[in-house]
Amino acid sequence: MSVFGKLNFLQYILMVLMLAGNLMYAGNYGEWNSSCIGGGGYLLNTVICPANPNIVYCNSDVGGLFRSDDGGHNWRMIHGTTKPPLYNVRSIDIDPRNPDIILAAVGQQWEPKRGIYRSIDGGRNWTKVCSAQFDGNGSFRACGQVIARDPGDADKIYAASSIDGVFASYDNGKTWKSLGGIKGHGVSDLKIDAQNTSRLWLCTQPGNINHPEQKRKITLNGGLFRSDDNGLTWEKLMDDSPVEMLQAEWDSNLIYGIFKRRYPAVSSDGGKNWTPLRNGLKIAKDSDKVKPSDHTYYLALGKGPDFIVIGSGAGDFYRLERNSDTWNKLESAPHQGNWFLRRRPGKWDHFGRATSSITIDPTNPQRWFFTDWYAVYRTDDGGKNWYLFIDGIEMTVIHSLIVDPGNPERIILGMADNLPLISNDGGKSFQQCNKGTGNTKCIAIPNCNPDILYATGPKNWSWAANALRVSHDGGQNWALLPAKGLGNMESAAICTVAVSPVNPLELYVGRSGSVKAGQGGVYRSDDGGKNFTWDSDGFSGEDSYFPSSIWHSGREIAISADGRNMVAISKSKPGIYHRRNKEKWQKVSVPVPGMHYDLTSAPCQPERFYLASGNSGLYRSDDGGASWVRILAGDARSVTCDPFVPERIAVALNSQEKIFYSEDGGDSWMELDSGLPNRRGLKLCFSGNTLLAGSDGNGVFYMNLPISNKGSKK
Repeated sequence: MSVFGKLNFLQYILMVLMLAGNLMYAGNYGEWNSSCIGGGGYLLNTVICPANPNIVYCNSDVGGLFRSDDGGHNWRMIHGTTKPPLYNVRSIDIDPRNPDIILAAVGQQWEPKRGIYRSIDGGRNWTKVCSAQFDGNGSFRACGQVIARDPGDADKIYAASSIDGVFASYDNGKTWKSLGGIKGHGVSDLKIDAQNTSRLWLCTQPGNINHPEQKRKITLNGGLFRSDDNGLTWEKLMDDSPVEMLQAEWDSNLIYGIFKRRYPAVSSDGGKNWTPLRNGLKIAKDSDKVKPSDHTYYLALGKGPDFIVIGSGAGDFYRLERNSDTWNKLESAPHQGNWFLRRRPGKWDHFGRATSSITIDPTNPQRWFFTDWYAVYRTDDGGKNWYLFIDGIEMTVIHSLIVDPGNPERIILGMADNLPLISNDGGKSFQQCNKGTGNTKCIAIPNCNPDILYATGPKNWSWAANALRVSHDGGQNWALLPAKGLGNMESAAICTVAVSPVNPLELYVGRSGSVKAGQGGVYRSDDGGKNFTWDSDGFSGEDSYFPSSIWHSGREIAISADGRNMVAISKSKPGIYHRRNKEKWQKVSVPVPGMHYDLTSAPCQPERFYLASGNSGLYRSDDGGASWVRILAGDARSVTCDPFVPERIAVALNSQEKIFYSEDGGDSWMELDSGLPNRRGLKLCFSGNTLLAGSDGNGVFYMNLPISNKGSKK
């Protein structure tokens, strides 16, 4: 019998509406619209507002914060109103009396210290209220919460930082006081006793973390701690702490926790002693390595009025009834609509992978949410049917965004993790290609034959760029190229591929490593990527040139519209190289200041190139790359030209979080609307009279351009 046959009529109507919503959602942010990709990322938790259960918040490891006002059907990004936006959100907390008062613990170990931010208007505005260090993208980011609100006094709130210790607020998060407490411990969860609110538990795990101020790696200790005096002093109960824990609704003496991410246990004496609860579960041997996507990996706990739910890393859900010691597996059916990561025969099942949280509505024990590596799901029948609820949640990291030079409505997108995506409606929506590999870094299309595409990425799925692929059908299917002559690519990277606009078989790559034949430098192929020869004569003074990290932004090689001029840049080196008619490369005599991020050629002017230089500005060359003039000041990271409209260009300024647009090649500029929720690390692309901006954590946005540019000189 089909799933539809098992549902009653009201459930069927609900499912149809949910799946239809997956197709229709488009979020508006000022003049910008969010493209419909359905690109979730690691979503760490959902929080249901006690004052209004239809208002739900969700936080993520890299993509920020989201709010839904209709029970999760549609979501809106609320992290973009600060500068910089609130990415890497470790925990969120909502005032039980007012769903618009939000606290967010923000930060990561690789950036300057952020802290706790507070909003009193549902996320439209934020104020920093505490400077503690949090790690929203660390090893234990999907465990528990690091903010806890006193259930007996809603104005009293605690927060725990792995580096800075425990903090308390007594005025609903407006101000914070350091309690000192346990510093240098890897916090994974913080809980308050529902009956004795002076008692707190702190779960900590051993590990390492980069100290953002001391610029060094420090060792974190672990252990389960308890305070019986409101966090002023702490007693260590045991060395081996649960990664996450909760208190039973029906008996406050019972505490459930997950140990080593392998099995649950229960304590009836305040956390001093624990009894494993393995009956009914798939449990790995102690000697087995457990991955986050395994059936034997457990991280998520949820509680109802008389039951506990646990989720595995492979989308298995088990229920433990009150007064029972045996878990019962739930038979669950996912409903994912036409989502590009939906369950399909023969494909890796993404449903429930690395499940990070289970949230049960305190007003309706049949209504649950769970989050995983990719999405948010909701059930209204206690886990029997799960519905994909990510309309408006876009967390894809965009590496490359390029328009088909033969069709302005067709956009090809390369991203972290997933296969390339294709849009046939100018970037409003995207669908995944048929065959290829994830983590496409750079895409190139020859103007003379748009059906042929080249892309850099990993040979096998990984965060690397050590292989080349070709598509002969506009990006739907990709084949691995031999790429002979590039040398050993196991530890090298080719982050850029450029193809001649006039010859679809002539392409160039920039390979990392020492600049010498068989190692680093520019390589050329005349047979569509089957064979390459070292083509770096003139780079002899460089010990290395192109960087090996795939996370740097932009294209490093550009070819002029007539195929005669070339320019090469490097983010890690100050020198710029140019050449004409495939002659010897020459170093630009007058250096361009700043860190060089992105490079492109003008589609109709063979001598013109544009260079985006960080902390310096946008530069233009009108002599084939030999000399450069700054045409816009700022932290330029990305630049694009419209292949259909001469002299139409756009540039993204990173630290200024602005986008400028010009219709006269950069002689005058217009600043575009700044309503983007994610304004850093952008990749730009034109599609007719639309500008697209691919972000580094929230997918793609698009806006209609002004009819004419009446900007001012910059």
